[in-house]
Amino acid sequence: MRETSSKSVPEAPAKPGRTYLILLVIYFGVVVYGSLVPLEFQHVPFEQAIRKFGEIPHLHISIQSRSDLVANFLLFIPLTFLAMGALTRENRRRARPLIALATVTVAAGLSATIEFTQTYFPGRTVSQNDILAETVGGLTGIVLWFCFGGRITRWARNLRAGQARKRAAVNILGGYAVFLILYQIFPFDLTISPAEVYHKWKASKVNIFPFRDPGGVAAYTILSKIAVMIPIGYLLMLLQRRRKHLIRRVVAQACLFAVLIEAAQLFVVSRYSSSTDVVFGTVGGLLGVGAAVLFGPVARWPILKTTFWRRCCLWIKLSATTAWIGVLVREKWYPFDFATPRGGLSTGARELLTVPFARQYLMPEFLAAGQVVREFTTFFILGMFLKSLMAPTGRAGRIGCALLVAGLAVAFEFVQVFLPSRTADLTAMAISGTGGVMGVWLFEGFVNVFLKAEHGGMDKTHSGEQ
Repeated sequence: MRETSSKSVPEAPAKPGRTYLILLVIYFGVVVYGSLVPLEFQHVPFEQAIRKFGEIPHLHISIQSRSDLVANFLLFIPLTFLAMGALTRENRRRARPLIALATVTVAAGLSATIEFTQTYFPGRTVSQNDILAETVGGLTGIVLWFCFGGRITRWARNLRAGQARKRAAVNILGGYAVFLILYQIFPFDLTISPAEVYHKWKASKVNIFPFRDPGGVAAYTILSKIAVMIPIGYLLMLLQRRRKHLIRRVVAQACLFAVLIEAAQLFVVSRYSSSTDVVFGTVGGLLGVGAAVLFGPVARWPILKTTFWRRCCLWIKLSATTAWIGVLVREKWYPFDFATPRGGLSTGARELLTVPFARQYLMPEFLAAGQVVREFTTFFILGMFLKSLMAPTGRAGRIGCALLVAGLAVAFEFVQVFLPSRTADLTAMAISGTGGVMGVWLFEGFVNVFLKAEHGGMDKTHSGEQ
């Protein structure tokens, strides 16, 4: 039944599908570029390329190639999903079945074209498996559009529209939870084979006793595993209703979430499952509960309204920013073995100017994804800290703050030219700078949604156990 309530039907956008079209063009460029990295072109006569392409094999799917197959499948899902959003003008055109048929046909042709182009790039592997996986992924993207396109579009538009802080926080953190689950099972080399799970066990990739991980756990790893669960604890607090024993219940739910993540990783061949991560995840969930009690739309004791915060906020911000810069110095420059680059500074600078994402292509998928997420997130947080500390006013002030954090990203990476044990990377520099600028630009929205309390704070019956 068609909904007629004015509250249920969102206002029609002035140019439906325009955002999807912009994202489609950007993502199309990412797909093509990512399929040709590291751009080592080798001329091949066209007739020879045609003959070689006609002889591409159907590869046996081993454990090692499984993640590549899944990656190619996932690569084309957003492509056709975005295409359907743009071409159907967000489901406002009637000929959607014909558009879907044309889209999947073009997606299959694009897949074959990319694989053919890869015959000119010897570093890339061409196979029938990739074409099939990408075509099926394109078809899946279309199916997902028909099933969830409208809902996802409304969710995305609600993030931009003015809405209650609690609802906005739930929408944002709900998306974060989905991203976290997908990231934790990346690179998607899944298995249900008892033999492969047993092989993981024998290879010491499963640890059921906390704090008995082979080689121990580094301090940075501990902090990161705790930090990623803080938003989950915050989200779970937002989703609760008035119940007794609230905090105990939410911490138990956060622990269960961490357990399910580790259980899922048991069936990902390349991932390491550890009960230690459950402990750290539970601690992160508990910290998220504490953050929700002190900050945001369900805060019981809104700390931003206290005399303590008004008196000490500057020192707190300065200490947090300084400590975070110290973390970045340790992460970027350790073991601080500074030395002049071999061949001089010009040689070191030339080594910095590599093809974007070429080094990430040579890494295992999980390590490459981890580096991208880490570079972006650490400088995103730095951008927020600097914006909070400097409190610039107006557009000019915000631009100045963004330029400062971008300059720090460049400096942190460039100094690695003088560290023989490190490798300076232009791609990491760009990702860090982008993360820092985004942190500055989104700071006000972050504060409004996640730090400011609603009027009256959290109902006393929400406090549960204190």
